[in-house]
Amino acid sequence: MAGGNRGLRVTLALAKAPDEGAGDEDAVVLGELQVTRLLPTGIASTFHQEVVRVRSQRGAEAWRRRTLSYSPDRQEVEVVRVRVVKPDGTTVDAWDEAESSES
Repeated sequence: MAGGNRGLRVTLALAKAPDEGAGDEDAVVLGELQVTRLLPTGIASTFHQEVVRVRSQRGAEAWRRRTLSYSPDRQEVEVVRVRVVKPDGTTVDAWDEAESSES
């Protein structure tokens, strides 16, 4: 899966790059990617990725939870990975499946 590894390298490079943005923002979106594939059956598959630099505790609180909108009667959602890259470059997978639904 060479494409997946390349995407991971790009994501980590964005996350580990020096912080040169506006210092007064609590969090900054460094990159966002959405790819939708239409399968021969007519079913669509969408991949969405966000890379966010969190700069403060307030930013961490604002980005701690994300909302995903979908129609459960005709769509499925799978969160594949939530990864935190710490300032020292270490990574932590932070997805907890117990938090998967608030219905």
